[in-house]
Amino acid sequence: NYLKKILIFIMNIDVFTNYLYNIYMELKDFKVFVCVPGVGKTFLASQNPNFVDLDSERAVYKYGLEGKSQLELEKEKYNRGEVVRKDSTDYVMKRLHECISQNKIVLLAPNPKIVNKLVEEKIPYCYVYHSLDCIDEYKERMRNRGNEENFISEMLGEHIIHEFYKNSQQDQRPALKIELQKGQFLSDLFKN
Repeated sequence: NYLKKILIFIMNIDVFTNYLYNIYMELKDFKVFVCVPGVGKTFLASQNPNFVDLDSERAVYKYGLEGKSQLELEKEKYNRGEVVRKDSTDYVMKRLHECISQNKIVLLAPNPKIVNKLVEEKIPYCYVYHSLDCIDEYKERMRNRGNEENFISEMLGEHIIHEFYKNSQQDQRPALKIELQKGQFLSDLFKN
C-alpha cells in the first residue's frame, strides 16, 4: 500500500512535468503575455533580463513615479496621484515594439486599452490568469509585496473577481490562455 502511494506520487510528478513541458513548447514562440495582478510579472522581469514588465513601466511613465523603489510603487498602487502623461497607451505600444525587436518577452496587465491595441494590431498574446480557488493566495501575495488593502479589495474583492474570472475564461482574443493553479507563478511556465 505504501509502495502504491509512492508510485502514484511519482506518476503525478511525471504528469505535471509533462504538463509544464507542453505549456513551455506552446509558450516559446510568444513575445507578449497579458497577466493578471499577483502572478509575478515584476519578479520574473527582475530575475531574467529577457523579460520586460511594461505594466510597471507604464505606471511609472503615466504617473511620473521615476526614482521610486518597487516597494513604494506597490504601496502607492491604490493612490498614485494625478496622471502626468496621458499618452501611456501609446508609450506602452512603442516600448512593446522596441522590446519585440530586441527579442525580449513583454509582460503586461490586462488593461483594456492596451489589450484592444494588441488585437487591433494583430499581435498574438498569451493570457495568464489565476483559478478562483487561488484568491486567498493572491491576496496574501499582494499583501507581501506591499499593496494596501483597498487595492487588494478592488482587484480581488468578491464583488468583482467572479465576473472577472468568467470574462477571462470566455475571452476568445488571446492566442493562448493559461489558468494558474494554487502555488503556481508566471516564472514556473518558463522553467525548462
